[in-house]
Amino acid sequence: MWEGKSPTVARLPILLGWLCVLPAWCTPRPIPADLIRSTVVSFLQSQEGPALSPEARLTCSEPPTAKRDPVQLRVLKMEWDRRQQSLQLRMSCTDSACLDFLVHVDLPPSERDAWRARFASVDARRAISSREVPAPGPVLVKRGQPATLVIQDREMSLTMPVICGEPGVLGARIRVFDRRTHRALYGEVVGKGMLHGEW
Repeated sequence: MWEGKSPTVARLPILLGWLCVLPAWCTPRPIPADLIRSTVVSFLQSQEGPALSPEARLTCSEPPTAKRDPVQLRVLKMEWDRRQQSLQLRMSCTDSACLDFLVHVDLPPSERDAWRARFASVDARRAISSREVPAPGPVLVKRGQPATLVIQDREMSLTMPVICGEPGVLGARIRVFDRRTHRALYGEVVGKGMLHGEW
């Protein structure tokens, strides 16, 4: 009758169907705005840039949601949005509870000018492709030191302990080595001891 399957396994689809009737199991939960803001504030402090003032306004491209609550957030990448003249941060949950989402930071004029000048300086140094000139800013990862490489797409996220093969500042693409297999990989420096890679 059960074709070799136990009654529990055979009823599993039915059980899962009943679980999805409960909103607490299946309804995505909005990620609190104060959690997003506190994560951004902490990240900007780690970058040794201008502090985020209370007047700064944070907006998301889409209202971010998570599969469960509470969650912890991290910043995967930071860049300057020239069209909107604002900071743009790509954020995600520290686990697979949510997908990546974009946060625009609308800054007061004084902070906006300081961050724009910082990114303009980095862009100018990168334009000198014939020389090996390090980009300005603090070194966030050092050669021979451990770091965390986050590889993520829309479906899954992988966190990997690595050893840095070279030093790097914010936005630098450097070579790292898997601590277990010693395989060479590449990642972009997105924070202190943190890199972001792609599949």
